[in-house]
Amino acid sequence: MTLSPELAATVPLASITAALGLFHEMGLPFPPATCSKAILVWGGSTSVGQYAIQLAKAAGCFVITTASPARHAYLKELGADICFDYKNSNVVSQIKEVASNNLAYAIDCISENGSTAQVCATLT
Repeated sequence: MTLSPELAATVPLASITAALGLFHEMGLPFPPATCSKAILVWGGSTSVGQYAIQLAKAAGCFVITTASPARHAYLKELGADICFDYKNSNVVSQIKEVASNNLAYAIDCISENGSTAQVCATLT
């Protein structure tokens, strides 16, 4: 597959955004260190979300993500341990149940339509 220069120029933006968010802002350990905590990647099928899943998995985290069910199999191939349908009205409680007080990190790759409030609710 060949990308046009315009499309190729966007690749570093998503990867750098994910890397800075995870390693600089949240302080995830750099691979090959092993993270013993869970991370939530809200919007795992976005460009930043896909990089965040792979980077968090490389750091050893248990990766929880949200996306439409049609994307779940692909996100598991990228390294997600478990996927939730973001449209499910019980998604926050489902994530909290699976994380069982081990959720230490969360990144909101959507940041609209109430996603930030839902992400924050998983951490409380």
